[in-house]
Amino acid sequence: YKMNPPLRQNRDIEAIREGIADGTITILATDHAPHTKEQKELEFALAPFGITGLESALPCYIQALIDTGTIDWPQLIAMMSAQPAALCNLEHRGALGVGDHADVVVIDPDERWTIDATAFASKGRNCPFHGWNVRGRAIATIVAGEVRLNRDDGRLHRRDGKPVAADGPALLAALG
Repeated sequence: YKMNPPLRQNRDIEAIREGIADGTITILATDHAPHTKEQKELEFALAPFGITGLESALPCYIQALIDTGTIDWPQLIAMMSAQPAALCNLEHRGALGVGDHADVVVIDPDERWTIDATAFASKGRNCPFHGWNVRGRAIATIVAGEVRLNRDDGRLHRRDGKPVAADGPALLAALG
């Protein structure tokens, strides 16, 4: 997988975990680079950098940080929401409160599933985690107060009580 920075040695990964644990690293993000299959299959030197990481980030963070005891759930959620919003000076984002934007990801921290890059909503399929059995999944996404993605009709409903079907392409279009 061609990505920048590249995947590192175990000692580098441990140093990152230490930086997260001691508060040196305060934000968790993914450089979601959804290049098409054709772009990634170019000669290595010509192929663009990047992997598809958005849909696999949460379970990978759970495995690397929660399951290892590096951080707890409140820290993980803050590092993926409030702290990035604060860094980018995004007022009324990254938190839930009166007057804040209602942008919410509903997660099931215990849902077990297999990462399947062929089923991603993204155009990108270049994912080194394809085939991994993982725990934790985003089951719904709410953007500006409207449900845009719902993976399970039995769990989340619209204001009118009707279930909302998963619509990944519409979600990506709404996010720009």
